Amino acid sequence: MKPDPRIVLFRLIALLELLGGVWGLYRLVALVQRNPWSAALVVVASLFTLIFLLFITAGVLLWRGRPLGLWLSLAVQALQLPHIISGPFGFFFASPASVAVGLSGDFAPQISALWHPGMGFAIDSEVELTWIGVNLLALAAILILVRLRRRPAAAPSRG
Repeated sequence: MKPDPRIVLFRLIALLELLGGVWGLYRLVALVQRNPWSAALVVVASLFTLIFLLFITAGVLLWRGRPLGLWLSLAVQALQLPHIISGPFGFFFASPASVAVGLSGDFAPQISALWHPGMGFAIDSEVELTWIGVNLLALAAILILVRLRRRPAAAPSRG
């Protein structure tokens, strides 16, 4: 009997979410240990800890086939969809990885790959670069989750 492709794809997404959450927590701990403690560091580290725990929770629940796992996984993937870098605002989140396509400030198409957890958030930064993109891995995961969220109805048997 062949394995159900829906379950295989959901488990692959769940595994990526689990790996991304665990790896992200590991990298976050390393980051916190290297920097002096401050109120801002505690707030930012707490926020990212909650996000990485959300990744792990979504992965576990999706692996187990729970409906809440599907919705949390959609939220986790949506969080990773935009990649925006500009002077007034910047945001990207990738866990465990991203392959983003987008446009630079002069509308030249570009591709960016990140093969480890990454995160960035900035308001009113002095970044010279402008780039707006979409994470194709997150987009693919969203399409798979939405497309396969329900099992197709079994054909009625003819007797």
